[in-house]
Amino acid sequence: MVAPVKHRHIFDLAPLGRPLWWVALILLVGNDRLLKGAGIAPGWLTGKLSDFAFLVVAPVLCGALLPIRVPRRRELAIAAVTGVFAAAKLSPAFSDGLVALLARAGLAWRLWPDPTDLIALAVVPFTFRLIGESRAAPTRARRLGERAGVIFGAAACLATSAPAENPHSAFLFNASSTTATVTITWVMDDVPCYTPKVGDEPDLTSSGVTAAALAATLTPSDLDDPRTIALDRGQVSALDGAPPAGVSPVGMCATYVPGGSYHCVAAILESPPAAPVLMVAPASWGEPDGGGFFSCQNPPSPVSLCRPSLNPNGNPGPDAVTLKEVNGTLTFVAGKSVRLGSVDPAAIAARAPSPSGCRTISDAYHALVASPATCSSNADCLGWTDLPIPGASPTCGVYVASSAAATLYGWLSKWQASCQTEWPSCSLTTQPAVCRNGVCAPVCPGVSLPYCSYRCPTSIFAGGACEVGELGCQNSDTTACTCVKGSWSCGPATPVSADCPLSCAFGAGGTLIDGGVIFPAIPDAGTGDAAPADASAAD
Repeated sequence: MVAPVKHRHIFDLAPLGRPLWWVALILLVGNDRLLKGAGIAPGWLTGKLSDFAFLVVAPVLCGALLPIRVPRRRELAIAAVTGVFAAAKLSPAFSDGLVALLARAGLAWRLWPDPTDLIALAVVPFTFRLIGESRAAPTRARRLGERAGVIFGAAACLATSAPAENPHSAFLFNASSTTATVTITWVMDDVPCYTPKVGDEPDLTSSGVTAAALAATLTPSDLDDPRTIALDRGQVSALDGAPPAGVSPVGMCATYVPGGSYHCVAAILESPPAAPVLMVAPASWGEPDGGGFFSCQNPPSPVSLCRPSLNPNGNPGPDAVTLKEVNGTLTFVAGKSVRLGSVDPAAIAARAPSPSGCRTISDAYHALVASPATCSSNADCLGWTDLPIPGASPTCGVYVASSAAATLYGWLSKWQASCQTEWPSCSLTTQPAVCRNGVCAPVCPGVSLPYCSYRCPTSIFAGGACEVGELGCQNSDTTACTCVKGSWSCGPATPVSADCPLSCAFGAGGTLIDGGVIFPAIPDAGTGDAAPADASAAD
């Protein structure tokens, strides 16, 4: 029998060089990185695999990092790791406290208590044997493997990964016994937002505004036109904001692409005889699927339960506002990620509207663009992007009198400061305006122009130098510049067609877009007169 080797080192890293320990480490990392949330294996299986692998990797690593002179270090390592593991699985209070404590150290862990995970303790006797004393002097290669085991083992047990974000948004769910008619009145104001409660984490909903506080401040100038929908039993409807013009939210979980700018939305929901309520929720948010390599982090996959139709008797999840009978009374009930409060629509209607409210701005804006802007020359006209009003029908450019520029800019500034904002997809390619038959109109009616991606700097006009291979640019909608032998060469751009003198559009005609904010600017040479000089008399 080989006698035990006398150790000359403080730590015994030999267990970290054993193939079976590395197999457990690879299983832990591979399972958390590749299998969790991928749909390849059920969640309960990936969770249990992580638990079994963790109870091999972590105790062996802990034992290896305890000094050899520590009495009964094997027992101490096993007890420390399995004790924390068992407590986190059995006690929500313990797991929440541990999460909060580790957050102070910069470790973003998420723990889900689940007593069934204690089955993984069956692997502890095997782990105990792996922490046994070394019986032979390690080779150079084995020592390198042991040191690598310290690094990779610690990373696997402590590091957090970048988990996939599953999209979520609030939705309405009809769980009543019949078809329901629901009237939705969207709040046009920008709503102070909050972070939804996720899983069993500590409640993060303290910021933002409550539904009751918001209801107390609303006036008619804060509300959009009511929208009425009919929901069959079990059917859902999106609640992520006023739906785009012509789009029905019925049967949809979201009407906008999730993951956009983070903001909250609010709406009054009415379905007599149910008491009306005010809903407040983020327009969309993401929930990570798994939080890292710690084996307690095995939650159910945080995927929204929303579908076009759901089981009326089932649980729609935390994102839903459910209409159902409660003790024989039709009632709106909110999931834990959505805020709901009572509201009195009649009391809101009786309050004095604000002259600067979002509804006031919207009504004045639509009245302006609906009236033809008369003109006598191109200089009298201005092309402008649509005001970013959610749910409004985009015109992909409005053409008004130049004298209205200050008014439009003032409305835009106020809207972006205090109202819900949703830029129409065509907002960047509004054409310059000309005077045609005495009315302001686009240069190329009915033509979809590409966006001019790069406006030439002023230095080009002074014969500035350029680097060979530098991208071309446009200094107006009709003039293009290219880099030729180190100098800029400018000339007429190729027009879209014989009937349209433009090659592209710089956003709102006669304006400059900078950092997402539109500022009136002096039109480039040729922009104001892109149509024939007698455009006021042209067809």
